[in-house]
Amino acid sequence: MLGMESLPSILFFISCLFIAESPRWLAGKGRKDEAMKVLERINGIEVATEQMKQITTTFEAENGSIKELLKPGLRLVLFMTLFLAVISEFSGITTIWNFGPEIIRGQGIQLTNEMTGMIVIASSLSAFTLLAVWLMDIAGRRTLLFWGSLGCFISLVSLGFLLGNENSSSILKVAVITMYVACFAFSMGPIKWVFISEIFPTRIRGRAVAISTMAVWTADAILNQLFPVLRDNLGKSMTFYFFAIILIPQFFFIWKIMPETKGKSLEEIEHLLHKKNTK
Repeated sequence: MLGMESLPSILFFISCLFIAESPRWLAGKGRKDEAMKVLERINGIEVATEQMKQITTTFEAENGSIKELLKPGLRLVLFMTLFLAVISEFSGITTIWNFGPEIIRGQGIQLTNEMTGMIVIASSLSAFTLLAVWLMDIAGRRTLLFWGSLGCFISLVSLGFLLGNENSSSILKVAVITMYVACFAFSMGPIKWVFISEIFPTRIRGRAVAISTMAVWTADAILNQLFPVLRDNLGKSMTFYFFAIILIPQFFFIWKIMPETKGKSLEEIEHLLHKKNTK
């Protein structure tokens, strides 16, 4: 079984050999000719020339220090990415994957049926993540995040109710969990990664994304340890009500704080944030 899991890793390693280096990173290292070749290969000469001008202009306006993250404007940007990172994990998605069979287990249900339920849930993740790829640049990040978060909230409340009812059907639990995962998959799941990669200035993007990514996996690890404690002290039902409550601040965040980045280049996003923070 572990040997089978190595196959995707091998394929990923091979594919990495054919990935072009980031043109922004190349330009930042003074390798502008190489950066231009990458841009031309992706977008053609005319578009590449304009993009190269934007990249150069952006670099000239920045000093590239990680200390910029402590400046007033970028403190807000860092807060936004850390907020999305932590809320997405503390909405309970990690719990679904690691404790799924336990959550859907009912009286007399067999292990094979538990696994079938998890396969259905995992399939919804794949299908709705692909849907997000298509919808993200049509509906926008904020719209998808709002409706996905609302769907997750309703699903968590429903799951809390079902878990509080000893006679509730395991099939119904699987249906509600599948709805939750589907809503997560077209909103919080992919959008947090896209938003984190788009929102920071180019010269500090690598470090800032690393910090935000660390926040995601730190929250993931904390929740893995926290769920058994919550389950044993609050019960499964109240634990999922707790996850639903955690999602409530996200609606205010989407409405008042989060900018829309749909259809904007990295440089355009940076310019908009700069204008917003200097008002």
